[in-house]
Amino acid sequence: MPSTYSQISTTTLGSNVASYTFSNIPQTYTNLVLVANIQSTATQYHGENIKIGFNGNTSSTLSATRLQGDNSSAGSGRSSGVTTSIISGRAINQTSGNSTSVFTPNIFHIPNYSNTTTFKSWLARFNEITSAGSYYGAFAGLFQSTAAITSITIYDGLDSSPALLAAGSTFTLYGIKGA
Repeated sequence: MPSTYSQISTTTLGSNVASYTFSNIPQTYTNLVLVANIQSTATQYHGENIKIGFNGNTSSTLSATRLQGDNSSAGSGRSSGVTTSIISGRAINQTSGNSTSVFTPNIFHIPNYSNTTTFKSWLARFNEITSAGSYYGAFAGLFQSTAAITSITIYDGLDSSPALLAAGSTFTLYGIKGA
């Protein structure tokens, strides 16, 4: 990473968990970058949605626009008025013929996270390669709050079953000064 990046925190999951939270994020940077390499325990599909949430939010203040595609088709969508967490990435599944040593890289950019006079935006992207093919995507999101972001939570996005973020997934949060 460039010298303007300072590692705030990093972790590798030792067991399967429903979510992972970075808490007490220092307010001494201008921007945040979260790099996550994720697997899911979901079994229905080759890949799984990942959700992100801020500050333990429970109000309908999250929205996101997504663009995604694979080697043969493309799609887009929009979600708004979402509480707690919103889809903003992907994770390869450990099953469905995928290698257990492969993780999906997700990168989240969160500018002006400590500003207390504006809503918070973020950009996210992923590149997932599964046994079924490649899948790429980008998200632009908005957290409609003027509160500084002090915590970020990543969730497995499968709402219909108890899928978890898989052991071995890594999460690293960087702060950027003067960006």
